Amino acid sequence: MPWIVLWVVMGLLVRSVYAEVPASLRTLLPPGTQVSLIVQSIHAAEPLYAWQPDMLRMPASALKLLTALGATLYLGHDFRFETRLMIAKGTRHSGTIRGDLIMQFVGDPSLTRGDLRNLFAQLRAQGISRVTGDVVLDISAFNGYDRGRGWSWDDLGICYTAPASAIVVDHNCIKGYLDIGVAGQGSARVRLSTPQAITVSSQVNVLTRHASEHEQRFCDLELERLANNHYHLTGCVMQRRHRLPLAFAITDPKTYALAMIRDELQATGIHLDGRLRFHQQPMENMQVLVRHKSLALATFLQDMLKKSDNLSSEILLKTLGRTYFRQPGSYRNGTEALKSILMTRAQIDLKHSYLADGSGLSRYNLLTARQLLEVLIYIYRHDNALRLLQHLPIAGVDGTLQRRRSLRHLKGKVMAKTGTIKQVSSLAGFLTTAQGRKLAFVLLINGYLPTDDTPMQLKNQRTSPLEQFEYELFTHLFQENIMP
Repeated sequence: MPWIVLWVVMGLLVRSVYAEVPASLRTLLPPGTQVSLIVQSIHAAEPLYAWQPDMLRMPASALKLLTALGATLYLGHDFRFETRLMIAKGTRHSGTIRGDLIMQFVGDPSLTRGDLRNLFAQLRAQGISRVTGDVVLDISAFNGYDRGRGWSWDDLGICYTAPASAIVVDHNCIKGYLDIGVAGQGSARVRLSTPQAITVSSQVNVLTRHASEHEQRFCDLELERLANNHYHLTGCVMQRRHRLPLAFAITDPKTYALAMIRDELQATGIHLDGRLRFHQQPMENMQVLVRHKSLALATFLQDMLKKSDNLSSEILLKTLGRTYFRQPGSYRNGTEALKSILMTRAQIDLKHSYLADGSGLSRYNLLTARQLLEVLIYIYRHDNALRLLQHLPIAGVDGTLQRRRSLRHLKGKVMAKTGTIKQVSSLAGFLTTAQGRKLAFVLLINGYLPTDDTPMQLKNQRTSPLEQFEYELFTHLFQENIMP
């Protein structure tokens, strides 16, 4: 049969050394772009096509595939985060706690202010109305940095870099918008959904289309993060009809939590004689009065893979470090735990790689396309137990692939994890070909820097070089054509 010959030929091609991207695709990407690609039938032992598959590249959010697999293998489907209110045994006397009330946080990414209110409401429903000691916030689940090494400093005020701390409330993120108003009549104003949580000052000018070319070209917003969760927004915006959405990552989760917990204690009628304070060491032999359990692991995997949620990824990584090494979780022990778990339980060797976080935000992360392919093949072949494929975005249907223009013509045929940070794009997943065969693929692109020299035919189509490259590549793979 012709297709058998095709696969044989492609199998021979993979043994060749490719010095550059095939000619028909090479001109679509800007000069200097670095590309790694590997494609393999899910039932085969060797790749069908490989180009620089062993070069270390920044994977961006494709790294979340590793975190999701490690969490599933080690924590299990029934894993849940549990936030507790506890006391030392013997300190409860009728409606009074004669001593400290302990709030134990474990980094639950789904914990909301409403959940905190409900915890205290349940405590009040037990008849407790007074704490003679302190309310102690136990944050011993994690230590070290709240953000990963290699995260871009100029992104740290934005919600997709929210701190992965032991205390997470409302995703450590405050939503708002910039009220543009009328151009030429003062600065735009910031409005917040929860104004008491943080403070934002602003000096933002509104430009009209009559502004000079240079004014429009260099018009941008800059966010300065100050102490005590204060932010200062400066710069300019072009006049627009609708509000400009904003999302501020909490800079100091401790200060943020203190204010909320103080308010919720008062709102539920629990009087505190002492103060609110933090405790970094694990507290043992405590009596649990109230507990809040999160939804099961699948909820967080869905957010990680479909929506590419960074905070869930980082919290799960640190949780792996905490449970695997039985010590406070951190980026350092979390990445080591992840490597060990994948090696011992899935025989995936990541010695020749560098992991700095669990989400792919860090520019220090380095993986090869072949390593990511191993992860994909393992996930596919063990999906009856892992149940991870259901969480991957599907082209034209949902998640981060719902509106990906380069795959619009392959609706329902591609399910893959996307990844994007500045000058990096990744795509790792599965393609069902026109003949119904299933291919696993990894595409890692680094150093992607579009210029004003984009070919005119692409400018006329309002299509980026990356979109055109992906369109041509996946069309060839879908049709099972040999790369030209």
